[in-house]
Amino acid sequence: MFSTERLILRATRPSDDEDMLKLYNDERVAPWITEGYLVPKQPGYMEKIRTFVDSALLFVVLEEKETGAFVGATGFVHQPEPKNRNAVIFIALAQAHWSKGYGFEAMNFLIDYAFHAMNQHRVSLTVFEGNDRAIDLYRRL
Repeated sequence: MFSTERLILRATRPSDDEDMLKLYNDERVAPWITEGYLVPKQPGYMEKIRTFVDSALLFVVLEEKETGAFVGATGFVHQPEPKNRNAVIFIALAQAHWSKGYGFEAMNFLIDYAFHAMNQHRVSLTVFEGNDRAIDLYRRL
């Protein structure tokens, strides 16, 4: 478990399933974290989410220190070529927690962690065209 000023970054728990499914079903969030068609995700979709979690180099749930509220998830996807030491970062925040600086706080921590604790050479990412809020965040980082 890690922590920043306002967030706890922790491993997933079975109790996170409902919040994770809500994240993938939120029409304001889903276009920026889902490839392919946007369709309602049924509870069975949790198996795909769990597969992604298990395959990630690092996957953490974000929660508010003060309230314990689910904020979202972040981490690094699996590295197809570990010898290159390129940490590919991702983040998904619940819409209720946008514009609070949580994305900056979490990613700033993870970028530092990638270089200093994981001995990575580079941190990169992919962003969907039109996700202007994310692009602004990534430029600031």
